[in-house]
Amino acid sequence: GEDITTCDESVTLDAGEGYDSYLWSNGETTQSLEVSESGDYSVEVGNGDVNDYSMSFDGVNDTITLLSNPSWSLFSDFTVQLWWLKDITSTNNACWTIGDSYSGGLELYVGSGGDVTKVYADGNVRIAADDNPPNGEWHHYAVVRESGVIKLFIDGVQDPTTWESNLIFNGDLVIGYEVYNNPNSDTPEMWCHGLVDNFKISNAALSASEIQNHIQCSLNEQEESLLVNWNFEEGSGANATDQTSNGNDGTINGATWSTETPEQSCSFCSSSDEISVTINVCGCTDSEAVNYNIDANEDDSSCCYDIDYVNDT
Repeated sequence: GEDITTCDESVTLDAGEGYDSYLWSNGETTQSLEVSESGDYSVEVGNGDVNDYSMSFDGVNDTITLLSNPSWSLFSDFTVQLWWLKDITSTNNACWTIGDSYSGGLELYVGSGGDVTKVYADGNVRIAADDNPPNGEWHHYAVVRESGVIKLFIDGVQDPTTWESNLIFNGDLVIGYEVYNNPNSDTPEMWCHGLVDNFKISNAALSASEIQNHIQCSLNEQEESLLVNWNFEEGSGANATDQTSNGNDGTINGATWSTETPEQSCSFCSSSDEISVTINVCGCTDSEAVNYNIDANEDDSSCCYDIDYVNDT
């Protein structure tokens, strides 16, 4: 809009509706901004997706947990997917676990040696990937069950190994560890070491092409099938906010925010505008007037003189 000169104590600047993001020159990210000081203000607005943050797990006691909740228990068809950068030095490295592998749980992890991606259930390996991507790089992983058949996709390519299972995968969802070898122990023996981004659970079996779409840009989808959608774009705080309307927020324990994210082909367009705001003190600026305002820098035609007082009386 046009520059503003006013005698009001403050003015509200509005960048307009319909944008996905707002960034004002003072760091505010709201659509409108109330200012009470003169100065030059600018705003950048944008449409599209941005990916600024992921979560970092150091391999010791770092987790994100969602307690057992019927709104995301996995039954029938489902898809669990995320971006994962496995630390180059990792050996046993559990990414995520639902329940535990001894009581109908499901989990994704890297086995001994750090170079074998596996999907576990009931304490046994069900899928050990034929083609394992190198550690120290971002890769996209998806575990899909369709009509009772569970499949593993790495970077959108299905591994040839599958297995049949109609178990209901229930219990707590945890990114960061698995309880292994001692199912009665609360002490996790395999901790996640690396980075995780864009974790999602859907109650639908996504196709290879749909998984590819998530790989290209998997940030703020609102498909009806999504049960959990953690994009980690908060950048701070103790919770991973569910981007769906289900309210399945995760609790962060030890894991930290990272600005290292996977490269994606998300579309984003932006524009910006600047405006100068001058907030004057309006009043009588004539020192000869009885109501002279020494602080006023703009005359508002309100000056009164002795003759005005006489005429009024």
